[in-house]
Amino acid sequence: MTCYLIVRTMYGEVVMIDNQEAPEDARRGSARAEPRAARASERLEVRLRPEAQRRLRLAADLQHVSVSAFILTAGLESAERVIEEANSWPVPLALFEELETALDAPAEPNSTLAAAIQDAAELVERR
Repeated sequence: MTCYLIVRTMYGEVVMIDNQEAPEDARRGSARAEPRAARASERLEVRLRPEAQRRLRLAADLQHVSVSAFILTAGLESAERVIEEANSWPVPLALFEELETALDAPAEPNSTLAAAIQDAAELVERR
């Protein structure tokens, strides 16, 4: 019979891991246990003023997470917003509807295009 542990990580995530693969401290019930694959390996240092640090600690305490988890979550949410904004081009509704109407309408060649089509047809006939 397989037994699973449900653990809340120091980042506030709830994970389920196979008891046999869990670190020994997780099997003993340590609240800080995480699956080995989920552990972060990169480090980021930030310099800040004491008041900023106090505010971050307070906010993290209010959400019952570590300061690192709070900063990581807030930073990733902000990063996603910035990336999404950089990859999207919002346009006014009227402009979008005008573009949609133009794309749905059948194409009508102008005189330059009609002449190019005629020239191409003549070239094909000569061969």
